[in-house]
Amino acid sequence: MVTVAKDDYSLIYSVVEAFVAELVETTADVINEVDDAVSAYVSKTNAAKASVDSLLARRTINRVLPGQKLTDALKYTQDDVNEIIDDAIAETAFEFNVKIENVGTDFNKSINQSYDKINSSFRGVLLEDPDGFNAKLETELDTVSTKVDDASTEISTKITESVESITEAKNDAINYVNQVYDTFVTNRPIIRLTGEVYLPATIILGQNNQFSVGLENIGGAKWRGWIGLRLVDEYGKKFFYNGRSSIINPIHPQTSSIVEINVPVPSEIDGYNVGSSVSLYAIINTMF
Repeated sequence: MVTVAKDDYSLIYSVVEAFVAELVETTADVINEVDDAVSAYVSKTNAAKASVDSLLARRTINRVLPGQKLTDALKYTQDDVNEIIDDAIAETAFEFNVKIENVGTDFNKSINQSYDKINSSFRGVLLEDPDGFNAKLETELDTVSTKVDDASTEISTKITESVESITEAKNDAINYVNQVYDTFVTNRPIIRLTGEVYLPATIILGQNNQFSVGLENIGGAKWRGWIGLRLVDEYGKKFFYNGRSSIINPIHPQTSSIVEINVPVPSEIDGYNVGSSVSLYAIINTMF
């Protein structure tokens, strides 16, 4: 049995001091865990951004003509990009929320355990001046309660700041992904025929014939390539001219050009004479 003399409050001081020391340590641990949760969130959203970069670097869309096929190819890529960032944000947000919830639970549990230690410290103690001792204990416990409130406020403020931090990280990731996808969409040539077509007055069979077509690059990157022609006479006989040997000067974004093509039109196709009239079809070939 421990006897505490009147006006001897050393036991109270030592117990309270131990409580405060544990409180400071616990608060610091909680703050560090919240910081770690934010760091993990930022790290995973950064990893998602890197995954998007990698996807777009690997993804090649061999479409330069405006139309549904190009639209579908870009939409398919956009869906893949959104899936990466949306899944990352959902997963990291869940992990962050669980971490913060556990942090709050662990802090409250630690505080309750510390209060239990205070109560157990005075069991079996014989007091010469119970009233004076209890009055002093009540005063010191008020101080402890204030420190607990201060620690709770500090942690609450930290959690609020952490939510702001992950919201900023989330928005940064979304904005980044939107930006790189927009660049992916616009940083490509998009070629269309202007409708300008210039034909020779008469097609001379067995010789070169000059054809001209207008091309316009409505994309955001220069286009390099060549034009092929498919000729079909009135009997359905077909002649294909690749044109690969005549690379066209690059057409820069938002500019147009009249492209001349010298085509050696044969006099015979598969042993049959070419008819007196032909239909022409331009084939746009792109160098990737």
